Amino acid sequence: MVPNSQDMEELAEHVRNGWPMPWGFLVAGHGIYAVGDSIASCRRHLEAIEFLLACVLEESRWS
Repeated sequence: MVPNSQDMEELAEHVRNGWPMPWGFLVAGHGIYAVGDSIASCRRHLEAIEFLLACVLEESRWS
């Protein structure tokens, strides 16, 4: 998750320098952003991020 900021340069810097998934990211207190070369690609990436977050949530319930 990257920290929320109204400064787009600061937000971009957080995404470039520490976010492991170049095709999407989660902004604290705001939501998920997906990046792709088409709407279909963005949707696929968004669904993948949602699935991964659901896995993390489920695993945290068992720990």
